Amino acid sequence: MALPRIQRLTNQADFLRISRQGRTVADSFLSLRYTPATASNGRAAVVISNKTIPLATKRNQLRRVITVWLSERWRHNPNCGFDPVRGLARAQRGLEGLGRATPNGIDLVVGVKSDCAKLKSDQIRVSLEQLFRKANLV
Repeated sequence: MALPRIQRLTNQADFLRISRQGRTVADSFLSLRYTPATASNGRAAVVISNKTIPLATKRNQLRRVITVWLSERWRHNPNCGFDPVRGLARAQRGLEGLGRATPNGIDLVVGVKSDCAKLKSDQIRVSLEQLFRKANLV
């Protein structure tokens, strides 16, 4: 299940803005970059390099696991920090110091590292959960 188009980052300028202005948290398997959203809702993207994960089938599997986790979080936890519509107190705490409030949620990019290919789906979900806690977004 892919994220709905309205919840996906697609514009190169948005990726550049997030990499320049955003905050980053990472572990051995994933990295998470995030910044206040400029659109009317929070959006997300999953970035997996061909060099990092050479097999397309593995890249697609990882992307699917991550996007399903993100879409479930949006659907089942409306008060989580990256929700595009509702309470954003946690996201504001996670983004304090970036110089502005987050009335529209946050934009985030999940980057996949090569060690992630060795993980099972549930281990990837645990890693995502830990990153979001580390970033104070959950």
